[in-house]
Amino acid sequence: MVNNKRRSCDVCYKRKIRCDAAETGATCDWCAHHGLTCTFTPRKPRSRTSKTTASGTSSADSQQQQQQQQQQAVLHSPPTSTSAASTPYSSTSSSYPDNGRKPTRSYKCSVCQARPSPRQSRTAGKSASRQDTYSSQDFGFVCLLTGIPHFSDGCEEWLQARSGLAPQFDFPSFQRCSLDDLSPLAASRIKLPPRWAFDAMLSAFTKSDLILVFPLIDEVLIEETANLVYATEGTPSLQHISAKACVLSLLTFVALHYPEVKATKYVDLEIYAQASKLLIAECHEDTSLTTLQTYFLVMMHDMTAGRMQAAAMYNALACRAVFALRGHQRLFPCPKNRVLSIEEREDRHIRLLFWMSYYFDKDISLRSGHPPSIDDEFCDLTLPEGYKEARWVSRRRDPTSNTQDPFFPGDMELTMVKSKVARSLYGNKAWEKSEAELIRTIRELDADLEHWRSSIPRDFAPQLSVRKDLSIASDLSQCMTMFHLELHLEYHHVLMVIHGASGLSAAAHAPTGTILPGVQSSLELSVEASRSTLVYLMASANRVASEAFWAFIFYPMSALMTLFFSILRRPHSDSTLQDLELIGMTSTIVRTMPIHVSVPFATEYLRRIDTFVKELHRLAKGTIERSSREHVGKSM
Repeated sequence: MVNNKRRSCDVCYKRKIRCDAAETGATCDWCAHHGLTCTFTPRKPRSRTSKTTASGTSSADSQQQQQQQQQQAVLHSPPTSTSAASTPYSSTSSSYPDNGRKPTRSYKCSVCQARPSPRQSRTAGKSASRQDTYSSQDFGFVCLLTGIPHFSDGCEEWLQARSGLAPQFDFPSFQRCSLDDLSPLAASRIKLPPRWAFDAMLSAFTKSDLILVFPLIDEVLIEETANLVYATEGTPSLQHISAKACVLSLLTFVALHYPEVKATKYVDLEIYAQASKLLIAECHEDTSLTTLQTYFLVMMHDMTAGRMQAAAMYNALACRAVFALRGHQRLFPCPKNRVLSIEEREDRHIRLLFWMSYYFDKDISLRSGHPPSIDDEFCDLTLPEGYKEARWVSRRRDPTSNTQDPFFPGDMELTMVKSKVARSLYGNKAWEKSEAELIRTIRELDADLEHWRSSIPRDFAPQLSVRKDLSIASDLSQCMTMFHLELHLEYHHVLMVIHGASGLSAAAHAPTGTILPGVQSSLELSVEASRSTLVYLMASANRVASEAFWAFIFYPMSALMTLFFSILRRPHSDSTLQDLELIGMTSTIVRTMPIHVSVPFATEYLRRIDTFVKELHRLAKGTIERSSREHVGKSM
């Protein structure tokens, strides 16, 4: 009997990876990761003369040929899953010896401290770490703070096998933000600006178009909140603390968006922002419209400052608060022929904030792959009266009306499509679907998205494919420009996510080298949507509002990754060189997008993006060149 300890897996042998499956009878991590099964051939003592088989080839040659065929299948297969030990970047070296496995790195992201979470993939018996919705690749996860993907160890091995180059994705961490030593007691003693300054800043916001996009406050109700804060003396009550947190966060929001207002000189942005967070933390049990507004105002500040993970947490709090206030239920139509009572204004505003929480919740879920906080089945999703008619007309604030219907960010009907996409393709039940059910779901979602696109006016409808001769109207207001940008970028992102999910089906067939034609065409649609995103941003990136940088940076980064993996799968595609050029231009696109001056780490972040894009371009170019050399070698 041959000693198992002396046997090596026929698949792993060439890579000189120690295989522990010989003793257990299981499959080792490396083979399981690449969709293979460990196989063992009893090894006889080596002799100087190899025994020749009947076909004229030695048994050693036959075994070597078998190993090469199996490794070739791995080489042309994308990583369909990652091991439970998939890890993000760390400070370890990117080079490792050929005679050993790459050293296991830290489990946490050095910036956001996130961890990959293992889950079962569509192919039985393999574990997959899918924390994000680059649906055709189980490569690791995306840092919610930087937007930069973290490749798993298994994915980096595949990148090296495809490109012949050792990936170098080790970035030093940098400090995102620093909190001063501000206690809740100190926060409660923060001095507010004079009342006239507050009124001036409030007027700047309520008389602008921005309040129609983000109806965060009601201009009548907020006066009552301010009166409570400025009139209260003595020991503050819980209601007073909540009101002060709301006023502080509102002043911070206005100062960020309207620095030209002279009254903003009274606002210390960082101190006010920290104080509002500390105060609202004392008021979680005071579920009121005041606390709900504060959650949104704090969330908007964190989004502007690049703290996207914190913003997502505050949106989750807002979702729970809006449920407690019954905002997820439909209201009776507000009367149009009289002034609304205080109670009616409160009910109306709570319902408006429900739609705000719905929009952000579905957007965060689709971007991150995390479950949404809002379950559509529990909500009345009847759109506000007149919403469909008002959203396509001129978006101008009527300063004489304090009940003007808002139009919210993006489009709520498209947001409902996002919700369906996340539920149908990335929910737990979606992973139990058969290949046929998955493809049918993709086609149904594509039809829903196209129905939405065809239902809106031509002047607003996104193009199926964006070409380089695109031009953006220069006479549009900032509000209308951002509306166009949101519709186009959200549409192409949803299209990319829908058809990118076909990669889950493709991954199941990849080890054999066969991808169904319908699946391949779906993948190509996902790649084309990514091209359209980058081409569109080449013409419009400079028109993105600086406050929206961190919300919009996700679009070029996700498109970049889709093009990168497309090149690695098909390095001889007709569009490969065009895609490589687009990858190289991503840094320019990102640097063209204005970034708010309040972000202290902007320079370091942009430098990191440059490094990351250059590395992807190097690996993609290396893959193309290696594939060309192999093609020439086979033809000789």
